[in-house]
Amino acid sequence: MNQEDLQARYENLMKVVLLEGQTEFLPAVRQLGRELFAAKLTPADAVQMHTRAIRRVGERLWPHVALPRPADLGLLLELLVGWGEEAQTATAQLRSTLEFRENTLRMMQGVAEDRLAQLILGNQLLDREIRERRRVEKRLRRARLWLSRAQRTAGLGFWIWHFPAGKFRIWGLFSFTRTFGVNAKTVTRPEEFLSWVHKEDRPKVEAAFAQIRTGETPEELEFRLGEAQPIYVKQEVVVRRKKHQAGGVAFGVLVDLTRIKEAESAVRRAQRIAAIGSFAAGIAHEINNPLGSALLAAETALALLKDPQQLLTVEQCLRNILEAIERCGRVVHGLLAFARQQPAEREICDLNAIITRASEIVHGFLEQRQATLRTELCAQPLEVLASALELELALVNLLRNAIESRPQGAEGGVRTTSRDSWPAVRDAYNGPGGRL
Repeated sequence: MNQEDLQARYENLMKVVLLEGQTEFLPAVRQLGRELFAAKLTPADAVQMHTRAIRRVGERLWPHVALPRPADLGLLLELLVGWGEEAQTATAQLRSTLEFRENTLRMMQGVAEDRLAQLILGNQLLDREIRERRRVEKRLRRARLWLSRAQRTAGLGFWIWHFPAGKFRIWGLFSFTRTFGVNAKTVTRPEEFLSWVHKEDRPKVEAAFAQIRTGETPEELEFRLGEAQPIYVKQEVVVRRKKHQAGGVAFGVLVDLTRIKEAESAVRRAQRIAAIGSFAAGIAHEINNPLGSALLAAETALALLKDPQQLLTVEQCLRNILEAIERCGRVVHGLLAFARQQPAEREICDLNAIITRASEIVHGFLEQRQATLRTELCAQPLEVLASALELELALVNLLRNAIESRPQGAEGGVRTTSRDSWPAVRDAYNGPGGRL
């Protein structure tokens, strides 16, 4: 609303005061004051507007009405001036309030900006942590894959049991699960795991789990899994009991020893075969001696066969041939049993005779090494219950090792004695390196 419209409104207000009295005066002044305030007029502008209004209203209404009372007009002017001062005070208060609110808004804006900066920084850190966590998860998945491969390669297995009645879980042992077609994830109790154990080894494994139930750590065990083609495993257990509570947690590590057992068996067999190969010359000499005796006896028998007076000599030659052939047969049979890993047949044999034959077998090797071997045998027979062939091969192996470990020209000896009805064997080898 412009100033002309306000002037017209003020003149109409003067008419109301002059014609209708003071009843409608105050409400009209309040309404006009609000409009003057909205128009941003100063008190001086209001006084000037009041003066013009009196002049114009007086010119228009003078013939019809009495002149206005000076008191009424003064009251109107005082109200307008008071309103202007009040308006200035209200304006100052409003300005102060607005400044306070602007300061508050600026402060809140600063706080909001700080919070926003913190949120942005937190979002960046969270995004960085998420990326790092994804990288760690990727590494963990890769590590789990390599661990699984390592378990397959090394034949490892693990189990964990929250005893005494908690859940039992097992991982790994791929060789066993693959061979017997079982699923380790279905095993939830120790009894189910014990059902895999070979029936001959099950009692000691059950005893180990009984120790775990009481909170004790069992000793290291080796047992078999499966019945038809068992797998050999070694088990180590770590037990942790709960404080102030019954039970605890047991962690077991299973190592597949099947390949190691097979390798050890193959090595033992190879060693046995290698021993046979290394002793082949000596065994050939052992067989050649009775064959030579048999040949000599056969030639003698043929030469004396036509002489009736030499029948006893011929019979003795035939007996010698039979004994020589039987000895060759025993040697060959023992070698075959030794190579095939068959249990050797034990018999009562003379230890002195075995040492004598072993000395004859290594005689050729002694000559190669320019070594000498002395034998001091007990005067009485030393009977022992053993496999004569295996004992002979063992003595040959000891003698060969003693000769090989010394320089050429070494001297050694073997002596047999009887102590408290028990036979004893002592061997010694001297040389530049000292006594063996």
